[in-house]
Amino acid sequence: MTQKRNFGKVAQQLGKRTKLAIVAMLIVGAVNAQKPKLAVMDFMAGVGLYQNDVNGLSDMLINSLFNTGRFELIERGQLCELIGETNLQKSSLSAGQLQQLAIKGVNFLLLGTVNLTGGEFNIDVRVVDVGTGQLYSTAGVTKLSTQTYRDMMPKLANELATKLPQTVKATVTVIPAPQPQTQVLSTHVTSGDLLMSQGKISEACGEYDSAILVNPNDKVAYLKLAEVYKNINSTIALDYLKRLVQIDQGYIPAYALIGDINYENGTYDQALDAYEKFVSVQRVPSLQHERFAQLLFFTNQYQKSLEMINQILERNPENLVMRRLQFYNNFELGNYALGLEQAKRFIQTEPQRLIAQDFIYYGHLLNKNNDNEGAIRAFNKALSIDPENETAKQALKVMK
Repeated sequence: MTQKRNFGKVAQQLGKRTKLAIVAMLIVGAVNAQKPKLAVMDFMAGVGLYQNDVNGLSDMLINSLFNTGRFELIERGQLCELIGETNLQKSSLSAGQLQQLAIKGVNFLLLGTVNLTGGEFNIDVRVVDVGTGQLYSTAGVTKLSTQTYRDMMPKLANELATKLPQTVKATVTVIPAPQPQTQVLSTHVTSGDLLMSQGKISEACGEYDSAILVNPNDKVAYLKLAEVYKNINSTIALDYLKRLVQIDQGYIPAYALIGDINYENGTYDQALDAYEKFVSVQRVPSLQHERFAQLLFFTNQYQKSLEMINQILERNPENLVMRRLQFYNNFELGNYALGLEQAKRFIQTEPQRLIAQDFIYYGHLLNKNNDNEGAIRAFNKALSIDPENETAKQALKVMK
């Protein structure tokens, strides 16, 4: 009570304008001094894990963050409404989405990834300053085999509580519209490449993600992440590439990787669509041309396949797979004399690398050129390589 009486006496001695200024400062101080408002995205599965392995971990962290008493946390439904999406499994947000969060007074955005490397589960989180779009802080913990994820979350929450400010000003930050940027390798991408060369995949992914946080249109960073996840989780890789194509529909390297991933997944229609977008570009690697030719054959587009194969063989006449598909295609197109000539040359020059299918096509070509005895020998040769080959068995039945 003494402090209040003393303040009253002082205030009485001041003019009206001074008293109003003191009241205004007290009000502003009360309003501006608030807990940081924090939004938490769902954790992403990184190296060695599937998304189902990490679902629910962000909720555990939210509970631990709440228990620190240091943060005002955004409820999940509100966060979905603010960013205009129901899927919170993202490694970054667009500048527009960050702006919506800033307008609603959100101070920080937390994004997390879980990686399984060297038998250890590493939980790494990045905190983005929503007002600037810049990376503000990072934190991480490692889960040992004797621990549970729930054991680790309080430790991670306490680390974040020490790294983030205790109070923030209750001001609305308006993010200016992003300016066009030329594509220059960011320091994060360069750092990521260095870490990849050292085999530090998890850390490299963190750098690539940071590059996107700094510049949501960093095409190289998206491509690098897709390349990392290609053989780990193709779904995540394709998601990065989808976002990359949305930024630049003419970005040729993205279509090459989309084609490769779908080719290896056996989704040939999607692979064909991607390959068609860039095979006409000069200096495209021969691997993609070869895969495109194969896909055209497997989808019964024999003439297109043959045209592509002939182009490849002009550059590399000894290409085994293309020479094989060359006489396959000519048989399917009814070019029996030319196909037989190519098949004979292929079988003579590649005796140690022949497969049953080579002799099946060879047998059909011999038959079409009225050499039934040669065709029977070819089909029997196919069965010597693959005794259960039904195509060869049926062909011999027809000829007998």
